[in-house]
Amino acid sequence: MPRPKIARPRAFPSVEELRRIRELLVRGPRGLRWGWVIFGVLVVVGAAIVGCAASLLCCRAAQIDLSRIDSRTGATTLPVILLAAGPLVGFLVAGFLLARGSGLPKISEIATSAAIVICAGVVGFGAFSPIAMVFSAVIGPLAFFLACFGGWLGRVRRWGNHLTN
Repeated sequence: MPRPKIARPRAFPSVEELRRIRELLVRGPRGLRWGWVIFGVLVVVGAAIVGCAASLLCCRAAQIDLSRIDSRTGATTLPVILLAAGPLVGFLVAGFLLARGSGLPKISEIATSAAIVICAGVVGFGAFSPIAMVFSAVIGPLAFFLACFGGWLGRVRRWGNHLTN
């Protein structure tokens, strides 16, 4: 009995598939709104900066001395978690605000904005510190998920003939 032929996976999409993807991104059924993507990049960067400032203020209010963070001891886990939580919450808030502001029923613009910011952060940190690049590459998927989740929470849903929040 002959074996069935299994199609080998290709490393790159074909030219026709690339044309179809380009057509969907540019003209598509609703298309990707690049104005909202660029505005989303600015909102995500701003929200991450505000989140970082808020986490620094929380550390100051809790009288946590950030100058005593030492990577060799386990006692410094809480300050590091507090510092990382601020920008992550910023991604969540940015996704929510973008979804509310755009009023679009999909979150592809938010996801694209978050992906651009994360990739720029990984490349930017890689130019200065390899450890920071690894840290941002590890935290990047969580930030992407939080931005998309915030967008999902904030998007306008259509139920029947009326809009709900």
